[in-house]
Amino acid sequence: MKAQTQVTTKGQIVIPKALRDRLRWRAGTRLKVEAVGAGVMLTPEVSSRGFEELLEEASGCLREASGDPLAELEAEHRLEIETDARRLRRRR
Repeated sequence: MKAQTQVTTKGQIVIPKALRDRLRWRAGTRLKVEAVGAGVMLTPEVSSRGFEELLEEASGCLREASGDPLAELEAEHRLEIETDARRLRRRR
């Protein structure tokens, strides 16, 4: 994908939305800026936290959830199936 942008008087650039979406760069994403030849390379900054710490944080979110998340998903799925079945019966 190619796009054009310009440098503002404050030294800022806008990365086109289509490119940000494709790269999954959201507001607040920290980027490393590196001079490469006659241009620059932008790469997302990797968190200084280790993988185990991130995994522990994510699993902690699941533990804090009330009830059994899997059972809740299964119940929601069953309800969707029943709702779809009722709609089909009404159409006949």
